[in-house]
Amino acid sequence: KAELARIQRNGVLFGLLAVVISIGFAFLAGHYLTRRLNAIQRVADAVEAGDNSLRVRLDGNDEASQLGHAVNAMLDALAQRETELRTSEARHATILDNVSAYIYLKDVDGRYLYANRPVRDLFQATQAEITGQNDSRFFDAETFRQLQENDARVLKSGETIHLEENNVDQHSLRQSTYWTVKLPLR
Repeated sequence: KAELARIQRNGVLFGLLAVVISIGFAFLAGHYLTRRLNAIQRVADAVEAGDNSLRVRLDGNDEASQLGHAVNAMLDALAQRETELRTSEARHATILDNVSAYIYLKDVDGRYLYANRPVRDLFQATQAEITGQNDSRFFDAETFRQLQENDARVLKSGETIHLEENNVDQHSLRQSTYWTVKLPLR
């Protein structure tokens, strides 16, 4: 009977030891995996905040490392596409800046998004000073009203319009007439 009690006690102790070892192993494995996933999450958070320069640094060939490599490959591909896009935008801006036409883009609220060199010269302003402004910054009240009406017509109908617009420059008070083509970009 004493031998049976000793075997039971030893069985319970070994069982408890096995549970403690299993819990310790699970904790260490969880900590190892969580640390690796946190490394990936830090890079994802940096990308969300606008920093695309970080990369995942994980050793090994487990699933977390493979995921880290995939994230890095995706970020490298995005960086390459961003470089290509910037090159293309610079090329288009150079072309648009060297035509004699006044070319600009506005958002649906009438704020300038882009103005080529002839427009910037007309407004005597830099791109940064134009972007986000509406026509009230550059023209008198009547011209502003007329331009708003024409822009609204294009946005409402979705059609391209061809018309003459009479503008009075707010700075020089010079009156000019322009043949205008306005179209919506959707």
